[in-house]
Amino acid sequence: MRLDPEYFTPFDEIYDAVTDRIRERASKLPVPVETAWLNQIVVDFKSERNRWPDSAQLVLYRRQWKRLRFRVVRLVAAVYLHVSYDLPRVLADNWPAKGIWSGGPSEPQVERLYFDLRSIFSDIFSTRARRLQVTGIFAPMLWIVPLALISNLRHWVSHLREATWRHGRTLSDLSPADRDYAERRMIEAMTLALGEVSNLPWRFILPDPPNLVMPVFAVVPAVVVVPDAVIASLLVVAFILLCAAGYISWALRGADEISRFVDEFGLRVERYMDLAVNHPETFEAMIRATGRDFQARI
Repeated sequence: MRLDPEYFTPFDEIYDAVTDRIRERASKLPVPVETAWLNQIVVDFKSERNRWPDSAQLVLYRRQWKRLRFRVVRLVAAVYLHVSYDLPRVLADNWPAKGIWSGGPSEPQVERLYFDLRSIFSDIFSTRARRLQVTGIFAPMLWIVPLALISNLRHWVSHLREATWRHGRTLSDLSPADRDYAERRMIEAMTLALGEVSNLPWRFILPDPPNLVMPVFAVVPAVVVVPDAVIASLLVVAFILLCAAGYISWALRGADEISRFVDEFGLRVERYMDLAVNHPETFEAMIRATGRDFQARI
């Protein structure tokens, strides 16, 4: 099952901006091997992103993703997938002082590079969130007041990146067979988290702000009902203000609900990914308890 490209657009707007900033940061590093490592990470990240539309491992995740209607919620599904699933595997492939990087950089060097990127994510989320391509119908609201859902998303990205560093180290120490098994559990964890949180009683499918009924004067020619052009103009302004007030009221309620979605999804991703990577027996027992057979459904 493939997703319409518009499902990836919110993430790609953020991702491209972050990538440009990371490349800029890499170009200014004084140590060549650090520059090489960071640039390689960027290349491998992009390769993982390019696999999203066709990856067999992501079939069930894409099925859950397809249920999400608002762009900002699709962004969350993409960001969490990239941070918690793509990123630790890329880190494991490029773990410092191992494999092609056996000559450096060291783990302390790379750890500093990795966590120094935190400010880039925070800055890009704050600025790009105001774009229609990223947050859709909520974008105009972000020009008026800051919404907690963006702050929550920044918080969870930072929080999950810390777990990702630990998961990358763990994966880098596994045998090929054990790592394949761990990565299978990881995508199951992501799919389970998204499926569970999507099944909660959210109201994400509201075609229009509620309780907005077009006044009678809006469908009757103003010159007939109110001959005074000044009064007619005031009525038009009043109607526009009514629509704006309705939108703001709806957007604030919707943003609060999506903010809670961000938290619930983040909590599940953190918990399930930790079990998948570090406690496989417990994770498998949890999966059996849910009655899910992920492999049989792919």
